[in-house]
Amino acid sequence: MILFLKKVMIEADVYKIPRARIETVEFLQTLIIDKKIKSILEIGTGNGFSSIYFAQIPCVQNVYTCEMDPFRITLCEQNVKYFNKINFFPINFFEFNENIVVDLIFIDGTKRMYKDFFEYSQKFSHKNTLFVSDNLNFKNHLEDNENLEYKYKRITNKIDEYIDFLKKNKNFHTDFYFDNGDGIAVTKRAINN
Repeated sequence: MILFLKKVMIEADVYKIPRARIETVEFLQTLIIDKKIKSILEIGTGNGFSSIYFAQIPCVQNVYTCEMDPFRITLCEQNVKYFNKINFFPINFFEFNENIVVDLIFIDGTKRMYKDFFEYSQKFSHKNTLFVSDNLNFKNHLEDNENLEYKYKRITNKIDEYIDFLKKNKNFHTDFYFDNGDGIAVTKRAINN
């Protein structure tokens, strides 16, 4: 299985499909095992790399994942078909309307939509659900922050707004791990909620 996962990782890199870094999925694996996570909702499947990684963790029983890019859908369908734990939905996440409640929501889709993803995904959560947001250090991976193209400035501004939203949200508590992978936030409901 390790070889297949490596093949999927290389495929993502060759086709320039964003994927979670190894440090990120290893961090999440530890979190998933420690918290005994059984079900995961992933927003942004790419070619299926992180879904497959999560499905290999023994305590995980179900991974629900959405992707809307046609090329990525084709790759993902080929890659996840061998994994009974993975429920793949080739749709826009805002069309996802399954009657499920999960233990962990992994936000890893379109960066400028993170706040919207966070808000919409709450209906699939329970009081102890963890919300994990990846790529919060996006701007640190761009060469020259002063001369960014407009689209990258917009993305980095949206990520900054999202981080600020998480910091100020009184209904949730967030721990930030900016030194891990591309920067991760782990959010859970505040104790009084």
